[in-house]
Amino acid sequence: MSHLVLALLLSIAAVESQPCDKPPKLDGVLDDACWAGGGFQSGFTILNKVDVKADVQTHFQFAHDGGHLYLAARLDEPHMDKLKAEATDRDGHVYRDDCIEIMLDANGDKTTHFQFVVNSLGTLWDSQRRQGGHVHTVKWNCPGFRAVPRKYDDHWTIEIAIPLADLSLDAGSKGTWGFNVARERHAGGDLELTTFTPLTGGFHAVGEYARLTLHDADVDAYLWEVCSPFDTRTAEHDGGVAYLGKTFIVNRTGQFQFLTITAELDTAGGKSQKITVGLDANEEKPIDLAVPAGDNGPAVLTLSIAKRRGGDVLAVRRYPVNISYTPLSIELAYPAYRDNIYATQAVGIRGVVRCSLAQTSRNELRLWLGVRRANGDLKFENGHTPQVEEANPFRFLVSDMSVGDYNIVAELFDKGGKTVHRAERRLRRLPKAENEVRLDANMVTRINGEPFLPFGWFSIMDNLWTEAAGEGYNVVVDYNAYFKKDDELKKWLDKAHAAGLKVVIYCYPKRSMVNAEPMARPLGNDEAESIRQFVRKWKTHPALLGWYIADEPELRPCLPSRLDAVRDVCAEEDPYHPTIMLNDTISGIGTYIGGGDVMMPDPYPLFVSGGHAASSIGKVGKFMRTVAEVGQGRRGAWITPQAFNYGDSGAVNNRAPNFAELRNMMYQAVNEGTTGFLWYTHYHAVTYPDILAAMRYLAKEAKLLEPVILAPHVSKKLQTKLTGGAVHRRVGDHDYIIAVSNETDAVDATVTLPDGAPSDWHVLGEARKIKTFGGKIADRFDTYGVHIYTTNADIAGQVSLTQVKSDGGEVKSGNLAHQSRGVTVSASSAHYAKANLQHTINGVDRGLGWQPKMPFKDPQWCELDFGKTVTVGRVVLAAHHVGDAHVEINGKKVAELKSTGEEQHTATWDAGRYSKLRIVVTRADGNWMTVREVEAYER
Repeated sequence: MSHLVLALLLSIAAVESQPCDKPPKLDGVLDDACWAGGGFQSGFTILNKVDVKADVQTHFQFAHDGGHLYLAARLDEPHMDKLKAEATDRDGHVYRDDCIEIMLDANGDKTTHFQFVVNSLGTLWDSQRRQGGHVHTVKWNCPGFRAVPRKYDDHWTIEIAIPLADLSLDAGSKGTWGFNVARERHAGGDLELTTFTPLTGGFHAVGEYARLTLHDADVDAYLWEVCSPFDTRTAEHDGGVAYLGKTFIVNRTGQFQFLTITAELDTAGGKSQKITVGLDANEEKPIDLAVPAGDNGPAVLTLSIAKRRGGDVLAVRRYPVNISYTPLSIELAYPAYRDNIYATQAVGIRGVVRCSLAQTSRNELRLWLGVRRANGDLKFENGHTPQVEEANPFRFLVSDMSVGDYNIVAELFDKGGKTVHRAERRLRRLPKAENEVRLDANMVTRINGEPFLPFGWFSIMDNLWTEAAGEGYNVVVDYNAYFKKDDELKKWLDKAHAAGLKVVIYCYPKRSMVNAEPMARPLGNDEAESIRQFVRKWKTHPALLGWYIADEPELRPCLPSRLDAVRDVCAEEDPYHPTIMLNDTISGIGTYIGGGDVMMPDPYPLFVSGGHAASSIGKVGKFMRTVAEVGQGRRGAWITPQAFNYGDSGAVNNRAPNFAELRNMMYQAVNEGTTGFLWYTHYHAVTYPDILAAMRYLAKEAKLLEPVILAPHVSKKLQTKLTGGAVHRRVGDHDYIIAVSNETDAVDATVTLPDGAPSDWHVLGEARKIKTFGGKIADRFDTYGVHIYTTNADIAGQVSLTQVKSDGGEVKSGNLAHQSRGVTVSASSAHYAKANLQHTINGVDRGLGWQPKMPFKDPQWCELDFGKTVTVGRVVLAAHHVGDAHVEINGKKVAELKSTGEEQHTATWDAGRYSKLRIVVTRADGNWMTVREVEAYER
């Protein structure tokens, strides 16, 4: 790092926002008292040229009061007549104009931030970014975001206001925030990108942002936790139709608060629900929602928390919801999955008829319930109920039910015998299938009737399938089925089946169907038919586990009703395989719940070099708890935990998770009822021997505890102060307690046992026993510690935590190119992230490495700098799809690289002494290539 760059980074660490007694008048005239102190910042550099200052500069200053963060900016511009200003719609292409951008990491976690963009017309664009800035959703809006520009002869100015209540502040917000101010300039002719924080790669390297201190700011009043709505339905209420449900709010402000909570749907014409409540510090309180509803369809629910006296808004949360009002509906408790009775389960029908009418209306009606064949013939009936309730349980005792389609029919009659409301629900009795995959009443996966614990990876390369299956993995998720021709996909599926693996693949026959534009519109008939044909073609293959519906759909965003329709097509054509939905946000779980029989979120904590999780590791448990709450026991709960390093995608200061962190994420999820684990991602993880060693152990532990993990219905939460919780499950003749700490420091904690629990316990994998005292287990938990206590001594001794050993990445004898020798790598280009270059000299000949940008016309190269003169006469490459390549030294070709084995290339020449050498590739075999490892030897 140059001295100039270091000086720049040091100078930006002390930026302060000053308090203002009187907020600025937003008019673009920077004459307000809060701007008079002369504290404007400047020194913008060119993006990707961190030591080159921009010729045309930007100047800015922050201020704040009790409710807003303000920014004033002056943007120098010698060509004011050439300003590009085309976007006029909110959330249009504002960032393609001359504009200013503000990025705020308002809780300082270096992983989540908000982005605000304004052009010279005052047009606004905002979004929320997650996972270190790599993914975002423009669907997030900050209604209180305001900006007013003003133009002058040689510059333009802008004043911006951002409400603190919209920034989801938490305990981390009490310290310094991360921020950046950036600019896109077109008026000079060519696009120029400049940034206050010296950056490379893009504006969203949140880990490198400057630090902002809100001087004398008291943000405590804005610290609230709000749960996504659950147990929701739409029904008549107080003379109208309302969106009913529940939420929880937690007061983290440190003092008692007397509040007014306003709940409003954007489709309700301004009608809202007002709730008055008082909460002590750290008190959690359930809130019953009864929000006036508008028309059926998608809507946005806004929950606004304000002080009862004065009305100051303290927190705002928004949730996409679906309004679906019907007077009469039928819910099935059994069968619990897809309204299908499978050949491997008992025959029976049980459920509830819900009536959304007001009680006064229900009192005048009677309910009849029956089951008819698809041809209309009556099969069973319950007769008329004497009184119609809001919830009317029913049960049909069925001794004989042949394969076929049925309809459960509910009818409301008035006193004259006239049908006033009617509801139907289809029910199928299915024939036996060779590869029946379903969820049981506890939402546990079953294959041909037998319980199955999915434990696998995204993106296992097919040449590693046999090895992966031998290590205990049983599932691979693959994004690329739609790229394969039929014969290729058939061979691929056959190979997976032969290896003993199940596969999850997209249900889409073409890659274009998962692009942002089609995903944002309703599913067309032609699209539905193409999905149906693809599913029909492959649904009987024995390797198939399920259909992947969407990957982080909230980040595009996708239209929820489209994904619901895709799920319906899959379920109708193929009742024997579930659909699987992966979400990136807690709110997204609720928004897209209709598309997945299995909800499988990816709550990545992001792990920081020299530190712990960038966002609390406890988010894993929160996400999985949300699946349980929103799914209401009708959705499978799997998870995609983080088993990779985001630094390999260019995120600064990120690292791979360690064993304790991997195990913590797994058992947090187990404690919240998770019954499947598909880790992301094997393609990256094979670069890290420590991850593979940890995962081999966890696969063995998961298999050992499979009956326990697949028994969420017998879980009982135990009293403990452990932040990851503790649960008890009794399976067979033995008891098990899973206790998890989410703390970054070691803690001593107790777990209160259930009544009648034994006093002697074994600790799984730790070769120790523990006794209880006073009905409690007392134990020490290291950072992110997990202890599994059991009365089963045999199981406890079958694994050993002390034997989790890495077995790779060593320096091979004679290899001069290993990173431990001080070697560095550079390249002509990098397709994905230059951080991956280091993997070419880490001693691991698989996984990540150097990928040049493809396709290329000019030769591409990677160069090893040994840092000193060494004697080299042979180079060995572990590489994929390398065609023609050679070794160059001092600009001269010294040897061709020739294939010497599967994905291995070798070059040999008369040894000489050099400080650098280049691998030059002139042709690739295919659309992409990777050099995974470079080794250099004297001979």
